[in-house]
Amino acid sequence: MKRRLNNSSPEIFAEISQFKKVNVDRNKIDLQRKGSVLAIQNYVLFQKYSCFRWPAWLHNSPVAGTTDFRPISPPFLANNAIREGIFFTNLFSDAGIFVDPSGAVSPSYDPWSAEIWIVDGGSVFRPSENLASVDIRRDASGGEVAATWTQGRYEVVMTIIGARQDSDEAVIHIRAYCKTKPNDSALMVSFRPYNNNRIGTISAITFRKDGAVAINGKVRAMLLEKPDAIFTGNGKNGDIDPAVDARASSVECDSGMAALSCRYPLKKGENQIHLRISLDRLKELKPAKTNFPDLKKGFCDFSRLRAGSGCRLAVSDARFENWFFGSKQSLLCMAAEGMTSSGTEDDPVNYRTLFYMVLAASRMGYFEEGIRIAEAAIEGAAARVEKSASFADAVSIGYALAGFADLYSHTRDMDLLQGSHPVLKKISTALAGFTSTIKKPADLGCNSLDYNFTMEGHAHDLALFSSALGRFAYLSRCMGIFGDEAKFEKEADRMGAVFRAAMQSGISGPLDDFFSYNCSSVFPFGLKAVDGGAGAGFCDRILALYNGAPVVVKSLGLDLLATLLTMNCMLYQKRSQVWDVLDRVFLLGGNRLSLPDFANPSSSHGCLGQGASLAVCSMLFCTMRNLLYIDTRDRLELFPVPKEDWFMPGSELRIQDMPSRFGGLNIRVVSTVNEIQLQFENLPKYVPPDIMINLPCNASVVKEDDFVLKKEFGSSFLINGWPALIRFVRT
Repeated sequence: MKRRLNNSSPEIFAEISQFKKVNVDRNKIDLQRKGSVLAIQNYVLFQKYSCFRWPAWLHNSPVAGTTDFRPISPPFLANNAIREGIFFTNLFSDAGIFVDPSGAVSPSYDPWSAEIWIVDGGSVFRPSENLASVDIRRDASGGEVAATWTQGRYEVVMTIIGARQDSDEAVIHIRAYCKTKPNDSALMVSFRPYNNNRIGTISAITFRKDGAVAINGKVRAMLLEKPDAIFTGNGKNGDIDPAVDARASSVECDSGMAALSCRYPLKKGENQIHLRISLDRLKELKPAKTNFPDLKKGFCDFSRLRAGSGCRLAVSDARFENWFFGSKQSLLCMAAEGMTSSGTEDDPVNYRTLFYMVLAASRMGYFEEGIRIAEAAIEGAAARVEKSASFADAVSIGYALAGFADLYSHTRDMDLLQGSHPVLKKISTALAGFTSTIKKPADLGCNSLDYNFTMEGHAHDLALFSSALGRFAYLSRCMGIFGDEAKFEKEADRMGAVFRAAMQSGISGPLDDFFSYNCSSVFPFGLKAVDGGAGAGFCDRILALYNGAPVVVKSLGLDLLATLLTMNCMLYQKRSQVWDVLDRVFLLGGNRLSLPDFANPSSSHGCLGQGASLAVCSMLFCTMRNLLYIDTRDRLELFPVPKEDWFMPGSELRIQDMPSRFGGLNIRVVSTVNEIQLQFENLPKYVPPDIMINLPCNASVVKEDDFVLKKEFGSSFLINGWPALIRFVRT
């Protein structure tokens, strides 16, 4: 990914990039051009067609017609109000659908949406106009998504599953319940010229007799039940109006404001409709006999199989367990989509996101997915460099190297390492060539933090480079190439020292809005830069800067990735507040089991970035795994900040096939009134130098001959060996 200023950019962006008082990162400004132009287009269309019915993110913004009227600052109109939802696939496709908080669904390959309306007499009711009446949830086991909407005497339930018939698709089962006999009521399946970010997206739409809906010339949706009427709208004639006579079943609009709705009369009791949406970017949807119960069973069985593969967890904390498996479902759905970036200036490959995906896949036991992503990352990074590396190249290489090494530490796949070593050596050499001249953050010239627009170096990138070089040194040792190990370890240590100096300066001096990202040095970069007392001071400074956690970046909002990085810093410092922060994160994601990149700290709605964030989803799982155990080269530490509820008498906890650098862990914890018993089953191949076990209560160890108790620290115990069973007597 070569970032360069696009000469075709509007003059305003060139002017912005020439600020004198602040050194602005021109490349990042230019990368915002596409989104800014889109926001201007949204604003113009909103002004011109203000009488249209709008999506949830626009309807719920403080605009005209509400009691909290504040004009949208012209000429930009972007979704910074309701930017969250669920990304869903059939677990095969590299495309999916996005389900917003109103239940509206939008394919990832085309920016239109489908939503449900209720027409009762002369009134039209839409879930996007009353979000409090909508409940969106994902089943952590079966994988299906359910959206329930209540409106007076009506209840509408949408169940979304994935299928693979002639092509990949999502099938939506719509059940509308009417409690009393309706007089003149109908349900309308409406295809709208907008999605969660953009408006003005349908130039032509047609409903065909076989139920097919052609949008912009391609059949992308299909209704299995025949409607009794078709309604259309466009910029010229206005939006869909169910009160007027049905119009033609086809409509066009030069402004992209074509809309179409299919009406289904409602009777008392249950009414059913089925909608198919294509998940294939290239193929059109074809008619097919659809047995929804069979398709649902097949999809849910397969989802349970996939979520149940890799690592598993059983714990008395239902919410923790639900998010544990829900994160696995989210990664499986989003992994393929995350690999489809074109690598162009407008759609760059995000190596940071790929890095976090690899980390999560490795810890979930999804090694096949992890290998695919890691190999694509290092090959993409290699394609960027020949002999020398720019800063952007170095960042890509850093994330690719760190991700691959983390994957290897969990798989110990020597064939994978040997096959990839030439590429790894090439990009590591290029990275070391770049870092060799770096003596302070200012030498970097810019930073890799997406929303930090200052043309300044940042300590976060120093930590990334140190980690990547150190990890390649580790890979060299595994290959038996000790000369490379020493060479790259030396440069890694030097970069680590530069980072530590910068961090100490930051602790005592003024701090920028992104200081929390230095927490990545603890995890996932794994530097020993904030150990001991320095680490405590570092953590205290961060929590003071952001008024505790979650981390609210003043210029952006609640930063979920920064929050999770900070949580891990707190976790390594053994701070019990991590559980309070985790509760707040869980609450933010609700039953969706999905999180945005940024959220409004007042409304808790997503406000920036991805509404279903791959990086945040991945990092959340890594954080949950770290709450169970932390594995380093020197130690396996169980329950670093133990939660008392998990060890109450009568409770049981099971960790099954969870990857670690020592092999798969299988641990059973049984708690009684008098004892806590840890059973180590199917012992891994490698023995940790030390095992640290932390309990939420004081206890004494019943000593056995298959382990050595090295030290005891109140409720923490350091042992050596792999005991089949270790008993702790409550004191």
